[in-house]
Amino acid sequence: MDILGFVDCLGPFLGLVATVWGIAIYVKAVAIANDFSIGRAVVATVVPALIGPALTLLGLVGFFILALVTG
Repeated sequence: MDILGFVDCLGPFLGLVATVWGIAIYVKAVAIANDFSIGRAVVATVVPALIGPALTLLGLVGFFILALVTG
């Protein structure tokens, strides 16, 4: 197993490559399945990924404001 010892160094890089590849495949699948252009498919995949964290942040801010006001 010493021959694969160098893979430890490449792990994070390969993970990043796999993530980017997965996103690209997802965008292409959305474009084909919905007969969208690539630009519209990118928007259709990125916007929900941004809305979720934005709503979570908004909820947390609201919670903290409520906690500060009510004491």
